[in-house]
Amino acid sequence: MASVIIQLIAATVITAAPPVDVRTTHETLSGSVVAIDETAVTLNIDGQDRSIPVSDVLKITLQGEDVAEGIAPISVTTVTGNVILARQMTLEGTRATLAISDTAKLTIAAERIQDVRLRTTSDATSKQWGELIARDRTADSLIIVQSPDALDFYDGVIKEVTTEIVKFDLEGDVIDVKREKLEGFVLFHPNARGSSDRDDAKDPHCIVHDTFGNAWPVTNVAVSSDSLQLTSVDGFVVDLPMSAVRVLDYASPRVLFLSDLEPVRAEVRPFVRSAANDAAYVTWFQPRRDVDFHGEPLSLATAATGKVTLYEKGVAVASQTELIYQLPATYNHLQAVVGMAPYVRPAGNAVLTISADGRTLYQQPVTGEQAAVEIDVALDGAKRLKLLVDYGEDMDVADHIHLCDLKVVK
Repeated sequence: MASVIIQLIAATVITAAPPVDVRTTHETLSGSVVAIDETAVTLNIDGQDRSIPVSDVLKITLQGEDVAEGIAPISVTTVTGNVILARQMTLEGTRATLAISDTAKLTIAAERIQDVRLRTTSDATSKQWGELIARDRTADSLIIVQSPDALDFYDGVIKEVTTEIVKFDLEGDVIDVKREKLEGFVLFHPNARGSSDRDDAKDPHCIVHDTFGNAWPVTNVAVSSDSLQLTSVDGFVVDLPMSAVRVLDYASPRVLFLSDLEPVRAEVRPFVRSAANDAAYVTWFQPRRDVDFHGEPLSLATAATGKVTLYEKGVAVASQTELIYQLPATYNHLQAVVGMAPYVRPAGNAVLTISADGRTLYQQPVTGEQAAVEIDVALDGAKRLKLLVDYGEDMDVADHIHLCDLKVVK
């Protein structure tokens, strides 16, 4: 099997290419997939093959209508913390079988499973479920539904799980427990390392979203005319029908848009300080995520001619604003397209300063007379990031800077 997987990883040629839309860091392309590997995606666009570096690919969306029947009811959490949604789950010996759909099935070692939630009875039981999962244990646990608002548990050994019952060893007596009486169960692994399993999990190459509600973090992807073979960060391989694949998200594992991250600090300082003025000023000029100060899509004049480009992601910031972010992982670059809001131009004069871990990395004026500029600032693994928009030469409080596609990249 290992050799087969290696061959599939090295390069995959597709005989009947599915139509896709590919969003890159610079443009959106439509065509048919010709090949995909760890370094590039090759599309056929109007009869011509074009290779796109994976480092430039943000998202691949398969065209066509979803065919799923809705979100699967069973959630299986692996020891690395990933969740698999399944329509059915059985366990025999050391192997569990998950039915992702009527045609897609996955076999996984039981030792890779932390818990299985067969149903969600109510909001009240959801809270109790979390508490029961988190408790220390020295055995498997059955989690019983006592009432619509209450759960209970029994510790023992789960011997087998069928579509109807769970065979459970309770103090030496093996009993058949109907699944309809259970919220779910937890598997105990004597040699498990707890949080170390999650810390040692491989970084995903991309996140594959299917039409059943799953988001698969994968290290490798292989494609054929009618299926997608995924190698999970947990080490197992699953084949999905191509019709059940919705999106291949390459951005999430390596890109974090700062508009999706809550700042540790967001301070707006009025030009004239007074108790009466401060509250209204701060409310009006708070940074805006993914929209401008009028609630419209972010935009920038990306050429001296004034041609305006719209952006889905970014932050709108007024003069005298400081944003501080604590980055949740190690990122190597901060990237953005920066300029004065088009409705302010040609007026506007401000200074953008970017610092990381106390070091100033970038400081440049931003004026309404300039076209937008692309910036790429090396972070060198810094954890604390500060963005400061200060007054420029004209001390204008109406300066509005758009930091479009503002993101940190691994």
